Amino acid sequence: MTEREQDKQTLAGRMAVVTRARSQASDLVARLEELGSTVIEFPLIELKPASDSTALQQAIQELARFDWIVFTSVNGVNFFAEKMAESGRSFREIEAKIGAVGPKTAEAITKHGKTTELVADDYQASGLLKTLRPILAAGQQVLLPRGNMAKADLPDGLRSWGVDVTEAITYENALSSKGKETVLKQLKAGRVDLITFTSSSTVLNFLHLMSEEPLDQLLKDVKIACIGPVTETTAKEQGLQVDTVAKRYTIDGLIEVICDLYEGQEVN
Repeated sequence: MTEREQDKQTLAGRMAVVTRARSQASDLVARLEELGSTVIEFPLIELKPASDSTALQQAIQELARFDWIVFTSVNGVNFFAEKMAESGRSFREIEAKIGAVGPKTAEAITKHGKTTELVADDYQASGLLKTLRPILAAGQQVLLPRGNMAKADLPDGLRSWGVDVTEAITYENALSSKGKETVLKQLKAGRVDLITFTSSSTVLNFLHLMSEEPLDQLLKDVKIACIGPVTETTAKEQGLQVDTVAKRYTIDGLIEVICDLYEGQEVN
């Protein structure tokens, strides 16, 4: 925590809903609780291995042909390493250069025993493209291990430069409804102050599960915080009012803007 967070219970008396997958939510939940918030976990995403791993298995068999492997999430790293182990291979065998979308993804790569040659300056697809542009040349082979709901911006951008891109789905985002009744009860009672969204998938799944509810009324006094501009865009396109967006697209960055949002405000 920052010195400011340690000195003040900025979220004391407030209730926050965390929509991140349970396997990833612990850090955000802990930080919000340290700031005094009551947290309800509403894991809208359940992560599971790809149902069709044909492309992934083939990519693992042909690892030697790739010049670069670019990971766009911690999940992509972990599920890729898991599939390699199932195939009797080690993540450490990777000889290609490795790129990562951000520091958390790079950290996951390090935990599996490899070094990251490149980390995007801006922790999203556009940042990766900007960082890779002066490095990649037409004809180079790039492997993108990713989730089934990943956007096409990155592979499309790489292909426009003449790069040979192989996409391999390593994991799937499945809809989870665990915790819906608890969240709905608190929303109807007017007790929820904040909802955090950490991906476009969490936004879309939230709206799908709440499609029969009067959201305009239920969210009237609820603040919405997004981890970055991609998530923000999805939320706004779906009609949600976004109150704050992380300037650094990490959990730390999200906590910072949430603190700014509530700094000096009294609980009603």
